[in-house]
Amino acid sequence: MKRVPRVALLACLVLPSVMSAAVEPAPTPVLDFQCFAGPWGIRLPPSGVRGFGRVHQEFARRSYDDLTEIRVLDFGGLTVTMLVAKADPRDGLVEHFEVTDARWRISNWLNVGDSVAAAVKRLGREVAVANSTGRITGEADTLEFHVESGRVTRVIYRCFVG
Repeated sequence: MKRVPRVALLACLVLPSVMSAAVEPAPTPVLDFQCFAGPWGIRLPPSGVRGFGRVHQEFARRSYDDLTEIRVLDFGGLTVTMLVAKADPRDGLVEHFEVTDARWRISNWLNVGDSVAAAVKRLGREVAVANSTGRITGEADTLEFHVESGRVTRVIYRCFVG
């Protein structure tokens, strides 16, 4: 049996992570970007997240502690991940929104199906897009969007919950 040199094994382990790091888009800093405030925030229904409509699927995952759980709500093209108190799982802090269907128009400036050029124009500044992905970062919250043929195909909000 032939032995593989340690250097070759190390290269196999390190090189893929270095290569994947190189394809990440450079985030565009927008210091006043927030998930739920300002001109770029998500428009929540007055009754909260469940006001988006009928939940197609819902499940809970283990959380960071014994008092909370992570609850995932799938509205069909809109997935919301929340950190909720186990004592009252109807309401909580939103950690993550993922929009994959153009029917969900939850933002005033960036939605699935929009042309990237129109979205950038509404933002008022250039956004770097690398490997079909763009990223905007605020002080704590992040928005990522995916592009195919000049159109937004997926929008992901990552919201800081403390």
